[in-house]
Amino acid sequence: MGKISTLILFIFITIYMILTPVFVLGDPIRVVTPFGTPMSYAEVHVRKLDGTLIKGTLDENGYIGVSEVPLGIVDLEIVSWRGFLVNYSARVSIYNLTVTCWSIGKLVIHVTTLWGSLVPYVSVNVKGSKGSGEYTVGENGVIELELPEGSYQIKVSYSGYIEVVDVTIKGGSETPVVVQMPFLFIIAGVPIDLSRLVGLILLLVAVVFIVAISVYEIRRFLYERKLKQLVVKK
Repeated sequence: MGKISTLILFIFITIYMILTPVFVLGDPIRVVTPFGTPMSYAEVHVRKLDGTLIKGTLDENGYIGVSEVPLGIVDLEIVSWRGFLVNYSARVSIYNLTVTCWSIGKLVIHVTTLWGSLVPYVSVNVKGSKGSGEYTVGENGVIELELPEGSYQIKVSYSGYIEVVDVTIKGGSETPVVVQMPFLFIIAGVPIDLSRLVGLILLLVAVVFIVAISVYEIRRFLYERKLKQLVVKK
């Protein structure tokens, strides 16, 4: 009789636990890119199993806290990040609190002159169907951008010179791009293209010619003055 009572009690408790939601005090969920970068300040939607929708923003380290989670499971949607739509979804449980957004890829842009030297402090505009952004290349002439997968138009500009390239980014992959600007080198922040180089060479030749003529005329003047002085003495 005692065993039957214990069995009935066990069945009752099991049915109760199945029919009654189990709430777990959720630990913070962390979201990173495939390259380990926290998706700081990304806009996210968190939906609990009971249908409750929470709209929020990740903190600077890519975390968001969710409390009272039925069965410790939620569905997370990363809506946007850094001005670009992401729309990546993942199921999160207490056993996997770190989400990797595999739809993010890395774009590595090298900006060079026609002679291959890297160009610093170049303006870069990135535009695609999921958003756009304005950036500045650092002093090393290279910029790395983590963006949602898709097709983009890259417009690079420096002192009135503009180059445009189209790229396709794949999630979880690195896409290197070399943008060659239409000038040879830079002097004191001024880009020198072929026409300017020819102009500088002609200017230099003209200056050398003028200096040579001036030196000749001065020497001639001094020589003639010296001759006159000798004639006067005689």
